[in-house]
Amino acid sequence: MSERDSKPEPATDAKAPAPAAAPVRPPKPWYRKWRYRIPLLLIVTSAVVIGPWPADTSTYVGSAYQQSTLDRLAAAQPLSAGPGPIRVGTADLDITPPVGHKLAGYGEKSDKRSTGIRSRCHTRALSIARGDKVVTILCTDILIINQKMADAVRSQTGLSPHEIYFTATHTHSGPGQWGDHSLEEIVAGSYSPEFFRTLTQKMAEAVIASRQNLADAEMAVLRLPTERFERQKNRVDNLLPTHDWLYGLFFRRPGTGTTTQPGELLAALAVFSAHPTASGLHSREMSADYPGGLAERLHESGVGVAMFAAGTVGDSRPKLPPGRDNPDRAIKLGRELADRLMAALPSAHWQAEASLASLNLPVDLPPLRLSISRHWRLSPICTRWIRRDATRLQALRIGPATLVGMPGDYAGMLGNALDDWNAGRHGTLIATSFAADYVGYVMPRSVFNDYWSYETRLMNFYGPWLGEYLNDTAERMIDRLGQPEVE
Repeated sequence: MSERDSKPEPATDAKAPAPAAAPVRPPKPWYRKWRYRIPLLLIVTSAVVIGPWPADTSTYVGSAYQQSTLDRLAAAQPLSAGPGPIRVGTADLDITPPVGHKLAGYGEKSDKRSTGIRSRCHTRALSIARGDKVVTILCTDILIINQKMADAVRSQTGLSPHEIYFTATHTHSGPGQWGDHSLEEIVAGSYSPEFFRTLTQKMAEAVIASRQNLADAEMAVLRLPTERFERQKNRVDNLLPTHDWLYGLFFRRPGTGTTTQPGELLAALAVFSAHPTASGLHSREMSADYPGGLAERLHESGVGVAMFAAGTVGDSRPKLPPGRDNPDRAIKLGRELADRLMAALPSAHWQAEASLASLNLPVDLPPLRLSISRHWRLSPICTRWIRRDATRLQALRIGPATLVGMPGDYAGMLGNALDDWNAGRHGTLIATSFAADYVGYVMPRSVFNDYWSYETRLMNFYGPWLGEYLNDTAERMIDRLGQPEVE
């Protein structure tokens, strides 16, 4: 064995050094773990709660809400009386609150407190009696008539829905603080229960008083074209049409001939379609706007009680006469309209006998839809607070005239469609807005689909078919009232 072979082996029982331990990492902050999940959760939550959601664009025809309304119409019993002598009664009460009361009509007007009074505001009632049947038309210088107001007036008078036809002048410079809904408080100021009570008490008093002084009367109906007069434009698009008619229902003592001496003309109801915004956003004076000027001028011309009802105002704005002060121009517009009616009155056909029929119908509404576009809407979760399930339509026949009351800002293009349907059917058809309820703007489907505007999106709550649906229902109601006398 060599020396190399006898060399001892190195010791093997010594421990080998342990491998170095992996470094311990601190746990990730919770927000890093959720940095993708939180935005995703917010997006999903926003889509569910706010939207957009797909919008149902299906027609109202054959819908459950239409069928429910038609069933109700089939069972309804209109108030009616056949042709014969008529009597009328009137009442006129001032509703102007003190200076400092908030104005209604412009949501963007931050300080709504009135600083003065340009013209007084009134509630006026005209009762028409045929035999023992009486219907009262109640017109008030206020922005809208809501359901709560109408219910309060009916309760205080003890009258049925068929017996009061509600409407408003829609002045945007009239008294506010009458609505307790959030949307109403935005446009009309904080709700005042005291003013609401005062207002509805005076409205009820006017209705009762007008029924206590009935006198024999003759009636006449005026329908004057206004296209050449050019006192309104379409507010959605200047190129779209408006409802270019000025209406007047006049009542006088029998046998007065063609004269218009004081005391002979008992009452008049005028209807025109331009939005009563003539006084302007920046005016802070209480005013009945141009309807106040119209009523005042008719009264100066010999009419005992002169009333105004907003017509198809949903798509119409006023075109003012020349001048520098908008509130004065508003009064001038009203006076011009009154003068046109009085100039035409000598050629009117008067009749001492007329029929009377009235129908006030609860109408089921389509599903609520606050639209972003034609095919998209906000989530029903965030808009449910706006919704109501039903509203009301009114129809009133007085001899050769038929009034139709719509529950909102009713568009002139729909009024034109109603006229086309009525041609040769039911005498003079007069559409008014703000009939004992408010469901927003009522626009035709073509305008709803093609225009992104205040009238079709922000203040349109029931989708593209609401206008045609209400027109369809109104037509059926008018047919239900029967045929009028020939003028």
